[in-house]
Amino acid sequence: EAYSLILILAATWAGFWFAERLSRPIGNLADASKKIGLGDLSIRVLETKGNDEISVLARSFNQMTSKLEVQRGELLAKTDQIEQRKILFDSVLSSVSTGVVGIKSNGEITFINKSALSLLDMTESKALGLDLEIVVPEFSDFLKKTKTSVKGDISSEVQVTRRGKLEILLVRTRARVNHSGSIDGFVVVFDDVSELVSAQKMAAWGDVARRIAHEIKNPLTPIKLSAERLYRKLNSLIPPNDKSLKLYTDMIIRQTNDIQRIVDDFSKFARMPEPEKRKINLLELISDIVLLQQSAMPDKKIYFERNKELALGFFDVTMMGQVFTNLIKN
Repeated sequence: EAYSLILILAATWAGFWFAERLSRPIGNLADASKKIGLGDLSIRVLETKGNDEISVLARSFNQMTSKLEVQRGELLAKTDQIEQRKILFDSVLSSVSTGVVGIKSNGEITFINKSALSLLDMTESKALGLDLEIVVPEFSDFLKKTKTSVKGDISSEVQVTRRGKLEILLVRTRARVNHSGSIDGFVVVFDDVSELVSAQKMAAWGDVARRIAHEIKNPLTPIKLSAERLYRKLNSLIPPNDKSLKLYTDMIIRQTNDIQRIVDDFSKFARMPEPEKRKINLLELISDIVLLQQSAMPDKKIYFERNKELALGFFDVTMMGQVFTNLIKN
């Protein structure tokens, strides 16, 4: 009986030993799996030599966790790279003065930068998720042409009214092509070219102004010379106390010089010339202008009353002459 009890105890101990030897690696694998589930991919289980199932399972488990750790590192690196590119992308688009809008193929706005919001006078919350044609009705015809275009690359000038001001936008689109080669959206880029268009118009009008000024300028010198010759020839034929010939010829010469100066300034595209001030009697200037306009409008009677002889001041004769001439004509 003693031997039987010893054998039973030995068998029980051996059973526990084998069970513990088998269950310990399984328990280690279970604990390691829990840690992996919590995100710790650096965990490894003890490998034993041999080709039994437990050893193979432990080696496979460690290989799996090693690969997962490497892949997670690569994924984190790529995610960080993508995030850095996104930050750079947002920074670049936020700093440029050009408006940039990303839309789906159905026109829904998916992205809009700060410049676009400023140019279109809207907020991001009122733009994202809406159809660009609804947000900016002026783009409607342009977007329809874009969607029917084969390449989706179109540019055009579009007039929009924002903040009570008419703006001219140069709008361009570029299609976004997916891996299958089909268009899944567009990038709409636009700039405010109002000042550029205005400058082009100014340049065109400047050229016209120079041509007109050249044609007006040609006869001025002959008119001035003719007035001087008339005075020399007729001066001896009129009574000495008659100053009218001198008065009219001087007026013709002075007005010719004024026109010459105006034409010179007009040839510089009608910019306001710098005043050339000198001390003059304003009353005498007005008197000459009244006399000139009375001669030009004989059917009208112009009255000029003065209660003193002097009104001295520093004026530009030509500019003041234009002011009072326009007043009398009006």
